[in-house]
Amino acid sequence: KTHQNNSNTVVTMNPGTAVLRIQKLMRGIFSRSRTRTEKDDEYVFIGMRPHRNDYDAMEYNLKDLYNRRKQEQAEKQEAFEEALVDLKTAVHEEEGFEMIERLREARTRWVSDQIAVTNKIPDSLEGFYPKEDAIRENGSDSDLDKEDKKKKKDSK
Repeated sequence: KTHQNNSNTVVTMNPGTAVLRIQKLMRGIFSRSRTRTEKDDEYVFIGMRPHRNDYDAMEYNLKDLYNRRKQEQAEKQEAFEEALVDLKTAVHEEEGFEMIERLREARTRWVSDQIAVTNKIPDSLEGFYPKEDAIRENGSDSDLDKEDKKKKKDSK
């Protein structure tokens, strides 16, 4: 047989040599395929890779894990909301009276300031509350916050 190279040279090959080369190539291909299969089987045996037919079971397990995770998230969210309600209740019970007293003192101070400035008693507290909201939005300290900080500092 003859074979033509890229350089346009014709190479003649003995049919026996051609058969040997083809056999050699095929043995290499089959050997690599067999090695790959044995490697996959070994990985399945030691648990590093799932069996080829276990994909349905894996998909079911993934769905099951997903459902369990979502259920646990819902339980944690519910526990968080319950704890938040409990915390609000505890704060109201422990600090509610003090907060009411501080707000009452602040309103009394505001009314006194209004009387000093305008020489008359205000009809409503409408001027007091927008002032407090504006202070919170601007991020500056209100009189109540300053008093709280001073009390905490004095108690230490």
